Parts: sequence; C-alpha cells; structure tokens
Amino acid sequence: MNDEIISSKLEDADIEQIRGVLRPWYATKGGMLAIERMGKCFSCPLKTNRLLTETALPGSYQRVHWVGVLDPDLITFDIIMKTDRGTTYNAYLVRGDTQMALVETVKAGFETELLDKVATLADPGRIDYVVLNHTEPDHSGAVGAVLERAPGATVVGTAKALQFLQEMLNRDFAKRAVKQGDALDLGGLALRFMPAPFLHWPDTMFTWLEQERVLFSCDVFGAHFADEAMLEDAVTGDFWPALRHYYDAIMGPFAPHVQRGLKALDGLPVETICPSHGPILRTGAARAIEAYRTWSAPERREKPLAVVCYASIYGYTLALARAVAMGLQAEGAEVEMLDLEETPAHDAAAACGRADIVVMGSPTINASPAPPAAEALAHLDPFRAKGKVFGAFGSYGWSGEAVEALLQRASELRMRTVAPGVRVTFSPTGADLERARQYGVDLVKALASPPQ
Repeated sequence: MNDEIISSKLEDADIEQIRGVLRPWYATKGGMLAIERMGKCFSCPLKTNRLLTETALPGSYQRVHWVGVLDPDLITFDIIMKTDRGTTYNAYLVRGDTQMALVETVKAGFETELLDKVATLADPGRIDYVVLNHTEPDHSGAVGAVLERAPGATVVGTAKALQFLQEMLNRDFAKRAVKQGDALDLGGLALRFMPAPFLHWPDTMFTWLEQERVLFSCDVFGAHFADEAMLEDAVTGDFWPALRHYYDAIMGPFAPHVQRGLKALDGLPVETICPSHGPILRTGAARAIEAYRTWSAPERREKPLAVVCYASIYGYTLALARAVAMGLQAEGAEVEMLDLEETPAHDAAAACGRADIVVMGSPTINASPAPPAAEALAHLDPFRAKGKVFGAFGSYGWSGEAVEALLQRASELRMRTVAPGVRVTFSPTGADLERARQYGVDLVKALASPPQ
C-alpha cells in the first residue's frame, strides 16, 4: 500500500488527530501547548525555561546572538542517550548590515521561546534566511513557526537537507541549496558553507562566519549539558566528559567522516565554536578540535585488543569469561574485561567499537540473552562493528539459546562470528574451562585469517 492510497483514506479530522498525537510527543516543554483535536481545544500548561539575560557572544561578537533554549530536565535524548545534565537546542541570530540570518532553530514545543528571544533583538518577521546545518527535528522543529512569522525567509541548506525538510514539513517554502564554498553575504558579514556529510546525517554542513572567526559546527563538538552560563569556561561543573560521551554515542560510528570534516577545518582561524547542543566553546575551541582529532584517529596497536563482556548471575559465566581471557592473552591479545551489570551499555558498546575482537558472555534467561548483554549489542552499530571478530559463550540450565542469539545479532552487525561458541550447563567443569580457553586462542587466530 503506497502513501497516496493511505492519504486518500484519511479525512482532514483524522490527519489533525494524528498531528495532535505528534505535537505532545515532540513538544514536552515550553510555553502553552494548545492541541486542536476533533474540534476541541485542550490547553496544557508546560514548564518554560528561563531566558538568558545576556545573549550576545563575548568580545567582538556583538552581531552574533545565542537565541536557543535550555532543556535541563531532559532525561533521555533520541531514545539512546542518557542526559544527566539535560541539553540545549542552540540557535544563533547573525545580523549583517543589510540582512539577517537565523542559524538553526530549536525543537518543536520551544518555538515561542525562540521567537521571543529573537524579538528582543530584532523583528522576527525581518529574518531573511534560516540556515539549517542539519534537519533532525531537534534542529528544525521550529522552522514552520519561523516561516509563519517570516514568510519571506529563505531556507538555506544542503540539497539533502532541503529534501529532508520538505518531507518533514510537507509544504512548499523558499529554499537555496548550497555546496562547498558557497557564501551568503549579509552585508559586512559573510556566511560560508562547508558540507560535512554523515556528521552525523547525510544532510549536515558547517557554517563559517569569516569576519568573526566563528564556526557554527552543527552537532560536531556538541554536548548534552544545560547550563545558563552557555560558555564552556563559565559553566558549573566539568562539561568535558559530556563532550566525550556525546562524541562516543553520536559521532563515534562515523569516525572516518569526522576525520574528513576536521580536514575541512584545517587552516581556518577558528576562535569560537557554536555547536547545536551544549556550551559555546570560547577558550576551549582548539582543545575540542584536537580532542576530536584524537578520538577519531585509527588506533595503532602492537597487540590486538579483545574486549570480553559478560553478564553472570551465579559466577558460572564469569568463570568462562576468565578462561576465554586466558586463551586470548596466551595468543598475544591485550584483554579488557567488562562486567555488563556494572558497565553502562553505551560504554560497553564504545569499548567494543574500539576493539579488534569482541567476546560476549551471557547466561540464558527465558530463552534469551541476559538484558545487559542484549542491550550492549543493541548500542553497537554496523559502522563500528563491521569486520570485527566476534565470539559468544555462556552457562545455561536447560535450553541455552543465549549464545546462538548473540552470534546471530553479531552476524547482523556484519561481524566475523566464530561459531558455535561455548555453551555449558550450570557450573563449568575443568574440560569446559579448557574449551573456553581454547576458544579464546581460536578467536585471535580468526583475526589473522582472511575473511570468508
């Protein structure tokens, strides 16, 4: 059944009812959310965030203003990331002598706050351009509201970004596709565009404000860290671990693309980085760039790295894990062991992503792997997993499906599985432990063998 057939069966009231469901799903905070549904209006009072009293960037950047919003109570971002310090949706107003551009917007539900902040600086109706470095809804969710206030505005982005936005808004809008080196003259200020695909969507780009040496970096150099100071050298607490966590979860799968993106920045005298999430990097711009360069660089090792992840209830699977580790070490691998009950799934996935060999151990619980083992693999993606050698082991009582399920999932991640793994009933015998040790040896040998 195609979209046209589906659409022909939906009445206007049905479409509006669906939208009524979507609005509160995306718009969990910010102002009064009025939902028109089946002819009735329900007004939901929602918490608003405090405005920053000072929105201009420091120093000479008096024509660049942060007009984004804080979302300090956000617990999980995009389903996959825990956000202990909430997040921000950063947008920036750039005012030239003759024209004005809004770089990025904010998540749906925060439109009023965004436009109110713009209004303290200029008439929102006079926005000439909306520059979208990326169209994920936490960046583009307020585009519709902005275009309603500024119907003459042109949306600027890569061709892929404009395609995506068209498919999100389902309406026509003035647009301008840009490519490498294209510039937008605002009068005394020029925005120059540098497409940076797969950082972390195919639509992404950097925007460079030449005169002020400001880089609008999209999600690159971002962090889920809400603080009203909005400058990395003024926030409360150490935000750098949040920057690393964001890199691992969002950018880590695209390390080769990160390297290419960093090369595009070579030679630019970047003084300030304005990301789409988290604090503005003022004194820390150079540090962030070098950190990304280090994190995204291929690791060079004298020995292969094997990460042994295990979940163990009564110690039986742990015993197997130790035996596998002995075999790995005997064959020359460096071994890192992770207890999945104590290690967050995203940290385990990040460790697996850096490894040459991944070994996962789990008991069988209700015909499935233990949830921590399944979750760790769920956080791993084919971009980081492809080509790695994978093994599985585990203790069980009477059915023993966990090992096969782990191997199957690893195969779906395009890993080189070494089957059938090691399965034992209840407490492993000496012979079982020797099989597990030999399995570790075989995994290192498989790494040296050409892929089948």
